[in-house]
Amino acid sequence: MKIISSIHDFFTRISNTESNNISTQNNEAHLSRFSISPTLKSKTPLRRLLLAYTVSFAAIAPLIFLTFWKRSISLIEHGDAWRQHTQALAYTGIYLRDLAHSWLHGNFSLPTFSTSFGYGSDVFTTLQYYTIGDPLTLLSIFVSPEHTEGLYAFLLILRFYLAGLSFALTIRYLRNTNLTGIILGSLAYAFSGWMLAAPLMHPYFANPLIYFPLVILGIEKAIREKKYVLLLGAITMSAIVNFYFFFMIALLTVTYVIVRLTALGIQHSWKESGHYLLRITATSILSLLLAAVFLLPIVISFLSSSRTQMPVDMSFLYHNGYYKKVYLEFVSLSTSPAGKYAYVYVSPLALLATLWLFVRRRAHWIERVLLFIAGIFFTFPFFGSLFNGMSYPTNRWSWVWAFLAAYLICVFWDEVWTAPRTEIRNLAILSGGYILIASVILHQNHWLKTFDVSTGFSFLIACIALLFYYKSGGSQLAAKTLLTLTTISAVVLTSYWRYEQADKTFIQHGLWKENLTSSDASVVSRHANIHNNKLARFETYPIEYAQSNTSILHGVSSSGFYWSIDSTNAREFYDSLGINSRLTYMRDGVDARSYLNAFLGIHYRIDDIEKVRLSGDKLIDTYTDPYLKRDLGVFENATKLPLGFTYSSITSHEDFEKLSLTEREELLLHSAVMNNNNTKLTYHKPHFGAHKIPYSLEPTTDSIHISDSSIETKKKNQEFILHLNSPSVGETHVEFKGMDVTHIANKKGHQNFKASFNCKEKDLDPVTLTYLTRHAHWFENRKNYLLNSGVCEKGIDSIRISIENAGKMNFDSLEVWNQPLEGFEEAVTHLSSESLENIDFHDLGLSRTTNEITGDITVSERKILALTIPKTNGWTAYIDGKEQEILDANLMWMGLELAPGHHDIRLVYHTPGLQLGAAISGTTALGLTIYWIIRRKRTALHAKKLSKTNNKAISLS
Repeated sequence: MKIISSIHDFFTRISNTESNNISTQNNEAHLSRFSISPTLKSKTPLRRLLLAYTVSFAAIAPLIFLTFWKRSISLIEHGDAWRQHTQALAYTGIYLRDLAHSWLHGNFSLPTFSTSFGYGSDVFTTLQYYTIGDPLTLLSIFVSPEHTEGLYAFLLILRFYLAGLSFALTIRYLRNTNLTGIILGSLAYAFSGWMLAAPLMHPYFANPLIYFPLVILGIEKAIREKKYVLLLGAITMSAIVNFYFFFMIALLTVTYVIVRLTALGIQHSWKESGHYLLRITATSILSLLLAAVFLLPIVISFLSSSRTQMPVDMSFLYHNGYYKKVYLEFVSLSTSPAGKYAYVYVSPLALLATLWLFVRRRAHWIERVLLFIAGIFFTFPFFGSLFNGMSYPTNRWSWVWAFLAAYLICVFWDEVWTAPRTEIRNLAILSGGYILIASVILHQNHWLKTFDVSTGFSFLIACIALLFYYKSGGSQLAAKTLLTLTTISAVVLTSYWRYEQADKTFIQHGLWKENLTSSDASVVSRHANIHNNKLARFETYPIEYAQSNTSILHGVSSSGFYWSIDSTNAREFYDSLGINSRLTYMRDGVDARSYLNAFLGIHYRIDDIEKVRLSGDKLIDTYTDPYLKRDLGVFENATKLPLGFTYSSITSHEDFEKLSLTEREELLLHSAVMNNNNTKLTYHKPHFGAHKIPYSLEPTTDSIHISDSSIETKKKNQEFILHLNSPSVGETHVEFKGMDVTHIANKKGHQNFKASFNCKEKDLDPVTLTYLTRHAHWFENRKNYLLNSGVCEKGIDSIRISIENAGKMNFDSLEVWNQPLEGFEEAVTHLSSESLENIDFHDLGLSRTTNEITGDITVSERKILALTIPKTNGWTAYIDGKEQEILDANLMWMGLELAPGHHDIRLVYHTPGLQLGAAISGTTALGLTIYWIIRRKRTALHAKKLSKTNNKAISLS
């Protein structure tokens, strides 16, 4: 009973501190607020707030990004910003212009499949994670690809501005804070640690800071004024703009609503609290229905992507270094823990504001509850995994801390000037305790940067000193002015430390435009246009050459693909054939393997000028890559299959799995691999030219121990040699089947293997395999890998394999296979003899988007038409006008069974869930519109009747 009584008293105090001075006659009187001493009407005029914030932002933003201008550096980060976000933004402009041109000419279709995304992918679901749905990216329709760098920078800085503005408007409503406090909080929010770090890697990481404050504002308007329009719009836009962060916004909003309505229920009425809960829930459901046209397709795509298949390795706690760095980051951004996204830096003033909650122990209970919840979220990896969709733990939700901390700045600014000197003293003591503990951490851990943290200490001490100056009789105006300048200086200096190495992490200004005309895809597209080849696939090899996704801007297809959403079929294909790719949604090619290049219809390859890796490679062009800063050659692959080719026989998936990795790739040029499909074709009994080569294994040091099923190294950079009993002529493959790396001495959770093939005729580049262990964030649990030597006509007699990190590798088998090329060209010719002709993609233009592919074919016998277009649920096939089942062929591709004779083939694509989502959204919007019209008429009718009644009363009197 004592526990229950304590809980009741706790929530009663929460509510009492928030509802003082509110008239019980007013509807808002009994509603507990987010902060103490609230007033429904803000003292700050909206126009004045907008002007003050805009001027302040315009004055500070140039200082934040000054280092980029001085060093002639763009705002495009070398990693995902360069490889994904700029590409997506430029392509969105191309796609929108193609759509506009099509619609202006009377074609109102919405094609959503493009052959330029890897082997072919859905544009809508692939780019919804990046640009589609974000209203800001609609500006790309007016900007050509060569000017994307400028648009990218403008939109990035605009997101900073909008984040602060959204916060300012929300705080203006939540509490009666004076203008200076709102501006300080807004600037601290707009240039918080999260904003200075995350959006420059991923621009859309700024979006939740724009929309979450509006959701909170919508909730408060619903509770205080019973107005739900803003809440409806804010949730709808959050769901449309980015489904990933919408999931986090939803969880955090639920947390806020529970705390808010629990306090309201205990203080006033559980019945009324439940009433608001039902209304907010109903509004949220309506918002989801309105957003269904965007939300439903991406949810369907995500649930079928390779990311959802990743196992999660999660400990109970993070490592010790994580907690130390988070603690120090309250005053310094540079110590942020890599990979965890725990950006808690807002400003030294935010740290004082947080400590202020513990100085004023009789107030701010809701804030303390929220602070406690945030601390729990930061502490345990489970919550990092939860907010990441139960994937690997990462604190990508920590942007909400910037909102809470900036809000506390506003609270602090309101109260500290009237607080007694004893409370300032207690605040100084708590601050001194923080500095003392932080100093001990710095002293014990030399790997942490001390100068940045010491600078943060200085700003913290300066803030305390100014408060004591004021409490000792100093000018309040001077103290406020100096404290404001100190806070702004801390923000500017923090950004300087963050970007001091910008020339190493961001690309040079102008490189984007130069690369646009000199990238691998741009060079390939010129040759493809000469031959009028609309599906000119290319491969960039080796992996470190690949720039990722350049194909989408030039209308060509690539074996490379680096987007967050990809099909699980790709993972099965890559694992079953042992293709050496770090991640199946981050793939760069198929290892220059002759059979796979032919199977996938690779027309061109990018490689070193002197390298001939495939049989029949022909150097047709050279160029200097401006990003990689090296000379590369464009090779034409002479032996390749068309988009649609035919098999006379099939092999079951079960028989396919019994083969070696090398035999599997060879089988693809002889028989279709079918997975539980009913066909009338005969099963193929394979005969292979590939053969296994016996070897002897020699460890080079005593630090490496080898058994029949494992290799263990005690030190870094250990090697062993495979001596082949007979030379391997053609391609030589090292196969690891059932591979599992454990006990690795690498905190990042990866192990690198490098294979050097001793070819008698020429030097072959070493081949590197990166294996992600169970401790890596992106562990895919792949079991099979193959390392390919490339073509060596005079034979390979030994292979040297080095292991980078100490650890243990277990495997079911470690084999060496020879893949001779005799009969290779004949097999390709045979499969191509009866193939799909007169292919028309019906695409819009450079975006290569389509919803229909047609062609015709004549076959002499019953065959399987194999198409190297990924099979997804969005495709429907028609043969001679009749719908026919699409078969699962060759692990991730489409197959159609054909009877002898001539056939017209038509493939139609619709994004799964898009039509249903549009119907749901349209019906909901129509229903809400009808409801609004009826309600307006009823309100007008009621007002008219009331007016007549009043007039009668007046006349009678």
